[in-house]
Amino acid sequence: MNLLRLEIKKLKGEMQKVMSQKQELSSKVSTVNKDIIQLKSKNQQIPAMRGEIDKMQRELIDARRNYEYEKKGNEDIVEQNRAMESNIIIGGYVTVNESPEAMYQGPYADVYGFGSRPVIDQRGPQCR
Repeated sequence: MNLLRLEIKKLKGEMQKVMSQKQELSSKVSTVNKDIIQLKSKNQQIPAMRGEIDKMQRELIDARRNYEYEKKGNEDIVEQNRAMESNIIIGGYVTVNESPEAMYQGPYADVYGFGSRPVIDQRGPQCR
């Protein structure tokens, strides 16, 4: 009979041990289930995030294209400004080296390049 009582005590101790392990496992299962629910909700957000990422990629491509377009336009403007500056410098150089009469040609300017003085042949003025 003593053996049976010892056996019962031993089994009760094992039963309490198993019950505490069951409680631990139950709490772990509960935690895992909560994690699964959170992950499922996050997984549902993935398609929306992919859409946002695609939209941002398109915007980035457009921004890069606009940047290159503006850069090219800016290079053209810089080139035009350089050409204008060199023309101004050359024009200023020519004006400084010309005579004052050449700077102001008056209302009857020689637009055809014949000169403002009458043409006199070596034979003298021509009469008509």
